Amino acid sequence: MQAFDNRINAEVFDSLKLKPQWLSILRNIGLAESTATSFVEEYCAITGESRSTVWYRLKRLKELGLVDFTEKGDEPKPLRLTQQGQSVLRSSLARQYYVAVAYRA
Repeated sequence: MQAFDNRINAEVFDSLKLKPQWLSILRNIGLAESTATSFVEEYCAITGESRSTVWYRLKRLKELGLVDFTEKGDEPKPLRLTQQGQSVLRSSLARQYYVAVAYRA
């Protein structure tokens, strides 16, 4: 497991900021209690996105240290957000909330 870094990597925000589909994956992982394979199947069935696209995003999110899941040959473990992934998701949701509140004013 990667050590939690309080400084959110600028690359993480740059790669996710304008891509709501990436944040959607993070939000849904937070709700899921499943393996990566079953998550991808369910997510694709709901969103209509291709499995290869969702797998690509999951692997990229793992490279960025935001999610953790079993790779082929590893001991099975559920798909989950890392501490940094939870922090990025909370920051993103807070930012969306503040934008919505400011927009209403």
